Amino acid sequence: MIFSIYIVVDMNMALEKIYSDEDIPMEVMGLYLDFINLLLNILELVREVIKDGD
Repeated sequence: MIFSIYIVVDMNMALEKIYSDEDIPMEVMGLYLDFINLLLNILELVREVIKDGD
């Protein structure tokens, strides 16, 4: 659910900035990198929680 909300908000921000067809690939790449970054941050948080539980 967090991923969905984050991606929707990020897409809305990107759509407001798009001015031409040339901008679309860069915005898509930005969304992809934001998603990967969010996933890595969540995995790091889960790892810390599991490590603290030991």
